[in-house]
Amino acid sequence: LTIDKEKMSKSLDNFFLVRDVMKEYSAPVLRFYLLNGNYRSPIDFSDSSLKESMAAYKRLEGTYHRFRDEETEGNEKPSELEEGIEQCRKDFVSAMNDDFNTREAIATLFQLARIANNHSESSLTSDLRSELVKTFYYYGNQVLGLFLEDTTDDSLLASIEALIAQRDAARLAKDWSQSDSIRGELADMGIEVQDTPEGTKWRRI
Repeated sequence: LTIDKEKMSKSLDNFFLVRDVMKEYSAPVLRFYLLNGNYRSPIDFSDSSLKESMAAYKRLEGTYHRFRDEETEGNEKPSELEEGIEQCRKDFVSAMNDDFNTREAIATLFQLARIANNHSESSLTSDLRSELVKTFYYYGNQVLGLFLEDTTDDSLLASIEALIAQRDAARLAKDWSQSDSIRGELADMGIEVQDTPEGTKWRRI
């Protein structure tokens, strides 16, 4: 690791401790950042690069969680998605066999995410959605360790549900300003609210 092209070292006092970095960035984001480099080449450490990595990681994680959490049974089985899953598996293995090219391996997951995002998660057959989720989980999580299981504790869960109940009440009273304010508060907590015909749903972002 380097800082402004200089090697990290204690003598230069230009180093960061992992525990300090993780006060602002989660372990998966830090892992994603490091895996996007090449293990044979120096990685220049910077806050701006970490922020870019966090934004990219959240896009990929969001796609995985959205399809993973969907329970509606659809009837669509688009061939481009079936082919995309198969191509991702081949390209991922090829990238890892190419001197552990984790950067290219991650790129194959993003390519699959772009294809998947062209389709509504609720429109897919359960079999195809399951294959998509298994691909993300196996290569993204079991191989690269990018997607941690949700660890929402009881107190945080209670806070989220209380805010959602307040927002539902505000929407019922047509208090859109309050509703938007609560949505913003939830967003600050890393929670996205989705209004559906079945009621309010939420997911991590």
